[in-house]
Amino acid sequence: MKSLVNRFIYRMLIRFVFLKNRLIGVRVNHYGSLYGGWYFASKLIDDKSIIYSFGIGEDISFDQQIIKEKNATIYGFDPTPRSWEYISNINLSNFYLYKFGISDYDCIKKFYAPENKEHVSFSTFSNNNNDSIDAQFYCLDTILKKLNHTNIDLLKLDIEGEEFNVLENIIRNLIRPKQILVEFHPERSRAFRSKHFDTIKKLKKIGYKLVYFSNGYRECSFYFSS
Repeated sequence: MKSLVNRFIYRMLIRFVFLKNRLIGVRVNHYGSLYGGWYFASKLIDDKSIIYSFGIGEDISFDQQIIKEKNATIYGFDPTPRSWEYISNINLSNFYLYKFGISDYDCIKKFYAPENKEHVSFSTFSNNNNDSIDAQFYCLDTILKKLNHTNIDLLKLDIEGEEFNVLENIIRNLIRPKQILVEFHPERSRAFRSKHFDTIKKLKKIGYKLVYFSNGYRECSFYFSS
C-alpha cells in the first residue's frame, strides 16, 4: 500500500510540473507506428533539418515518415546487433546508421541483452541476464564533431536508461537541440523516478518547455523556447 501511495504522489508531482510548464501554441503531430511513433512539432522540420535518432530497435516508422513527408536526412544510432541486421534489410534513402551509442562521455560500456530474448533493446544497466557485448559510446559533443554539425533541430532519445546521463550532459553544456523527444524509465527504480523528476526541472530551468507527454509520463517532447 505504501508503494502505491508513493507512486500516486510521484505522479501528481510530475503532472504538476508538466502542466505548469507546458508550452501553449506549439502544435504537435504523431509520426510513426503506435509502438515506435513520437509526437513533435513537425512544422518546424524541413529538408535542411539536422535530426539525430538514438535507439532504432526494429521500428523506424517514425524516421521513415519524416523522410517521406519532409525529405529530411536522418542520422540513426544504435549499438544493438539486431538493429544493424534490421536496417540492412530495409532500402531507405536519406538514412544513415552509426553503430555506436550516446552517453555523457566517450567510452566503451557493457551493453546488456534483454532478459526476454524476443525483445530487441539492450541497456547499459545490468539485469538478471548476464549476456552482454562491449559497445562504443560517445558524448553528444563528440558526435557533432564527427558528423561536422554545429546544431541539432530534433534529438530523439530511446536509449533504455542512458537518457539521464545524456540529458545531464546537455544541461551542463551549451548544446541546445531545438526539440528533444525522450523516453524515460521511471519504473526501473526509486532512483530512476527521482532522476526523472529532477531532470525535467533542470530542463525547464535552461529554457525547455513541454509540448507533449504520455499518460505514463514516460514519453515526453520538449521544445527549446529561450
